[in-house]
Amino acid sequence: MNLNHIAKKPFFDLFYRNPCMHSMLRGALYDAFQLNSDNTFRGARGTLALANQKSLTHGHADLLFAMKEVSEIHQNGNHITTMLSQADLLQMGGYAAVEYCGGPSMVFKMGREDMESEADASASKEESSLVAQETHRNSVVVARMQAAAADL
Repeated sequence: MNLNHIAKKPFFDLFYRNPCMHSMLRGALYDAFQLNSDNTFRGARGTLALANQKSLTHGHADLLFAMKEVSEIHQNGNHITTMLSQADLLQMGGYAAVEYCGGPSMVFKMGREDMESEADASASKEESSLVAQETHRNSVVVARMQAAAADL
């Protein structure tokens, strides 16, 4: 077994207990598509862990669920997951969800840094509406993942 497989194991265990692959994929996509105020992508930096970003999710329970599970895996996972950032784990959850649903096994590159402060992640109203539009588009992908999970 390689490090990628060991790090994905807590996610596979989670998916076995609770088929929430769509939530993890949606959380990974949401985090990766965060925008700066100048409309450039921030990239995956674990912004979903910050309180002001949680308020931008507009009640999308699956995004909050994904971050809660990532935090739990970070604290109680295995010797690899405790060393990774929450940004890495959120993206790894997306990778693991794709693989668990029969998609390709991908090599995961670690090394993302978490967003340090809420001031770095403050969003304008314009930015929030762009994120909401992207979240809606991503819902189509998530719906397909939910359908695939139901077939398992």
